[in-house]
Amino acid sequence: MPLLLPLRSVGQDNLSSPYSRFAWGRMQPRMSVAGRGMGGASYAYRSPVCINVKNPASYTAFDSLSSLIETAMSYDFHVLQEGGERQQGSTMALDYLYIGLPVASRWKTAFGIQPFSTVSYAYSYEDDALARNDIGSGGTYEIFWGNAFRFTKNFSVGLQASYLFGTAVRTHELRFADADYLSLRTTDESEFRGLLLQGGLQYDIPIGRKNLGFGLSYTPSVPVLIRADQRLYRLGYRVLSGSEEVTDTLAWDEADSRANRKEVCNPTVFGFGLSLSESERFWAGADFTWSGWSRFSIGGISDSLADSWRASLGGRWTPNVSGSRYLSKVAYSMGVFYEKDAVLVGTEPLHRMGLSVGFSFPMKKSKTRAGLYLESGSYGVDANTGIHEQYHKLTFLLQLHEAWYKRGKLE
Repeated sequence: MPLLLPLRSVGQDNLSSPYSRFAWGRMQPRMSVAGRGMGGASYAYRSPVCINVKNPASYTAFDSLSSLIETAMSYDFHVLQEGGERQQGSTMALDYLYIGLPVASRWKTAFGIQPFSTVSYAYSYEDDALARNDIGSGGTYEIFWGNAFRFTKNFSVGLQASYLFGTAVRTHELRFADADYLSLRTTDESEFRGLLLQGGLQYDIPIGRKNLGFGLSYTPSVPVLIRADQRLYRLGYRVLSGSEEVTDTLAWDEADSRANRKEVCNPTVFGFGLSLSESERFWAGADFTWSGWSRFSIGGISDSLADSWRASLGGRWTPNVSGSRYLSKVAYSMGVFYEKDAVLVGTEPLHRMGLSVGFSFPMKKSKTRAGLYLESGSYGVDANTGIHEQYHKLTFLLQLHEAWYKRGKLE
């Protein structure tokens, strides 16, 4: 589905993307910042100090006597370009809150909350006779609970369920300057509720002092699990002396939401990853993710999307985990990624690519760590043929590692 251009200005403190008008909106990373610091390559990643929600099977790496609390806050700056026009915006937000706990020696659990998608756009096309305005806002959040089970020393299985909730409001307006023509404003307000399921596997093969790791993740498409309650407002008006005079309420659908409840067909997502690691000192991996967005629909109505895929490559290195010098215990990460997006501009798919670097600093006499990560990338099509976005995201990560159970000593 093509976009109407040129772009309309957006607020300086609002991270707006015209491509967020499609499907759920702009999909969020839904992974730990530690994984994003490696370009997103983390299907095979497992660590006792990281909650890797990208693959729930990784939870078996948690310490059996400790709990984990992980949270992150980011500052996002972006620049939108189209032809000779250039606009910029920024935002600051809490990325997520994760908690990981041991249940038994072979059973670990994790839960948390994070954004699932965001809708934020405002653009228009106008001439002397007609103005077309499109505005969207809102988003969806995810509360998840995952459990992982270690069946053998090297093989783990994870299952995760997420509850999705949120609201998206999209307004489309055709405004005629001539009062002889009826202007039309349509507002679609959708409230989403539903369940998302995910399964994961991880398997390690020891090779001397190193480990060759495999990771798989699968999210099925089950339409009956996610519903959208839609309310539609259509208002006809005429522009008289610069003001609006309502002349016709074409549709004002506020009936029982159950009567307007529609099934959401979410895409099937499949991903796998490979890694080579040496304890907590060194880890390198590569991921590939495929998402079947061409099947996405709400109430049987599709959004002209294409299947998407993403490839990631990255790693993490700590010079000396148990060294006496502080800098030798700092973990350094780097990664790159490339993604062919589901959104089409005409027949051309959007492309996203980026580079990330990160530093994880240990706290003295504790396994708690604080991290600083930077991701820079681009998204969209060529600025001469459409809207192109460049962005820079700076993220602060805090990973609290505390004793969950401590046996008392007899005096």
